[in-house]
Amino acid sequence: MDANVRRLSARAGEQWQSAIRQTAPLTQLVFRPGRPDDEAAVGQPWITAGEGTRWGGKEAWATFKATFAVPSGWSGSPARLFLPLGGQGMASLDGAPWQGLDGNHREITLPEAVRDAAGHEVLVEEYAIDA
Repeated sequence: MDANVRRLSARAGEQWQSAIRQTAPLTQLVFRPGRPDDEAAVGQPWITAGEGTRWGGKEAWATFKATFAVPSGWSGSPARLFLPLGGQGMASLDGAPWQGLDGNHREITLPEAVRDAAGHEVLVEEYAIDA
């Protein structure tokens, strides 16, 4: 690897680490196969998701639901929700369409209105690209 590429890669890692000031866990992350408006999917139970959860395959669509609370002390500072789900989809924040997600865009920028320590929900309709 070229020395310039190594230096730039190291610097990018340093900047990424300095950009993350604080973290907080999700309250819950669950999913179920199918799209949110698919009648067959609506009746299925939610499955707890975590690191290493596999989805896709025969049913390329899945609906993820994340619940979270942003500490009120974060008000006035940028806040993002990191969701590396592994597909491509659309996120709704508290019931309103909000932002697209894919392999290059795995974070949701959260508006000031949700940095209030109250519970909020993101629903993600995700398609498994390599299903």
